[in-house]
Amino acid sequence: MDALGDTVFDIATVKAGITRPGRPVVLGPQLHSEAVEAVRLAARSKGCPLVDSAREVSVTPAGLSRSADGSLVQRCHIRAGGLEVEGAGLGLLGLHQLDNVASVVGACRQLASAGWDIPEGALRDGLAATRLPGRFEVRSATISGQRMWLVLDAAHTTESAQATANVLREAFPGHNLALIVSLLEDKDVRGVMRALRGAAPRVVIHTDGLSDGDGGGRQPVNSGALSAAWQLAAMQDRNPQTRRLRTRELLFASMEAAMAKAMDELQAAEGEGVICVTGSFRAVASAMRSTTFQAYF
Repeated sequence: MDALGDTVFDIATVKAGITRPGRPVVLGPQLHSEAVEAVRLAARSKGCPLVDSAREVSVTPAGLSRSADGSLVQRCHIRAGGLEVEGAGLGLLGLHQLDNVASVVGACRQLASAGWDIPEGALRDGLAATRLPGRFEVRSATISGQRMWLVLDAAHTTESAQATANVLREAFPGHNLALIVSLLEDKDVRGVMRALRGAAPRVVIHTDGLSDGDGGGRQPVNSGALSAAWQLAAMQDRNPQTRRLRTRELLFASMEAAMAKAMDELQAAEGEGVICVTGSFRAVASAMRSTTFQAYF
């Protein structure tokens, strides 16, 4: 925040610094009008043509499927000018990723107009092969005959946590879910907790015991404060689908212990289980360093 600014407009203005005089700027679909305005101003000041992919590219969902190895694949239909791509498979999950697809297609169209040869097959292959470590990264293992899924997602804002909850419900309907949550101290803890309740977890584990990493001097929020925020979100919940949700809530002093306990909780339940580690990149990194992760995933 110190480097980028305190408002959406300030942050978008700094990020728009990547623009170059006279070169096209492809603007992807945005949640905040302030971000759109900041990019428009930056483009205008440098004489850059602005391409609004939200208007020029249509990307519609076509459901989830499983590949031969059992991994999840999100599919979509793409329309842009004369381009029509049916059932493109995405390596990234979540309806919010369709906005990113629109941006990619918008950029490819600009490159094609400049003489680049980008056939439909290359576009399909690129979308299918794209991975973003720590952003709804899915792994799986069979442990004592039981299928276990692990989702690593560094969602740390209310909007990204809402997206995570949505994808968990869509990708793993009917699965037992254990959330492991750890946030850094400059985040909207209450907002994130409200959003994560939408995932309807069987158990939520709070931890502030993260391994050392680049947190910019920021410390993890105390696990007791995380628990208080979760309970407040439960009391204020007006969503008929989650307001009666009863979640087993646990606090652990380390990610190592949290991972082991989440696995124990899900192994005691019937059916396939999902562990989702979320809240920060440091949480994801800590989970990947745990012996539970190294042994099974």
